[in-house]
Parts: sequence; structure tokens; C-alpha cells
Amino acid sequence: MATDACEQFSLELANLEEETKERLKEKLPHDSSVANPIDILGDAKSDRYEIALEAILTDPNVDGVIVLLTPQSGSDVDETARLIIKISAGTKKTILTCFMGQKKVKGAIKILQNHGIPNYADPEDAVRVFEAMFRYGEWLKRPKEA
Repeated sequence: MATDACEQFSLELANLEEETKERLKEKLPHDSSVANPIDILGDAKSDRYEIALEAILTDPNVDGVIVLLTPQSGSDVDETARLIIKISAGTKKTILTCFMGQKKVKGAIKILQNHGIPNYADPEDAVRVFEAMFRYGEWLKRPKEA
């Protein structure tokens, strides 16, 4: 869904450095996808989010990240939210979240929002925000008229 929305809004997915892909391959389960979009698999606990975010956010080709989470039976969504907050403190890159699952993620969304990290119920909304941020950045770079 998010990838389709990126195409719809003319946003390019980052082309990850080989070094980033290798870091991910070393630490994530074999069935994970390390090509963008990265898939850390549905049963992911917060440690996989940490591995992925730390690798992705150090990649020079990445401007920002949308973290999608659909809770599974073993998910600790509050812990994942706290982890995202910790990681966001160490980067200037944009992190948006899309925690889906309404009641199951309500507390985690509150944790994120209390720390200034926006959450969107729909991946398309998060992509739309990234697109608006990109356009605004381009507008700021425009030549100033005399």
C-alpha cells in the first residue's frame, strides 16, 4: 500500500547502499526483504525494528522513514513505540509511523504522539505527508526574487 502510494505521489523509494543491505541481511531473518521497501516480517518484535531503523537511517540515500506496524499476537507495540522515540532522538531524518490495529495500538500511538512522532491510520496518508514535506523543501530552495 505504501509503495503504491509513493508511486501515486511521485516519490521515489531510496535506493539503499549495498552496505546497508548487507547489515540487514546479517541481522534479520532469512525471509526478510532487505530491498526497499524493507519487510522485517509480521512476527517482528521491537528488536527487528531497531535493527532495521538503525541501518536505514544511517544510509546516505535515505531522507526519511515510514514505519508500518500491524500487531501480531507476540507484538509489543508500546515497546516498539518507545524504541522509535529513542532512535528518533539520534537522527535529523523524518520518521513517520503508521501503526494499524485501532484498539491494539492505541496506547503506542499515544506514546508516539506525546513525543512528537506523528502516526497515520493509513499508509497513504503518511506518504501524502512525506510528499507535502518534499514539496515544501523544494519551495524553500527556490531562488528568492529581488
